[in-house]
Amino acid sequence: MRQEIPTWLFVVIVVIVVAIAAGIIWWRTSTQRLTQPFVSPEEMKQEWKVKLQKGYFKPPRTGP
Repeated sequence: MRQEIPTWLFVVIVVIVVAIAAGIIWWRTSTQRLTQPFVSPEEMKQEWKVKLQKGYFKPPRTGP
């Protein structure tokens, strides 16, 4: 005999799945490690130059 899943449990499961999916998407977009496991240092330099030019990274603050 199959029991019905309570609504709150269903909501919790959906939220967890969405959060995990969002985390994976963010991880893949922020670090291209999973899509490109082997990247040469030259490619990395080029990638960083492009990202810096486009303003992806704000320079770290110096001082208080």
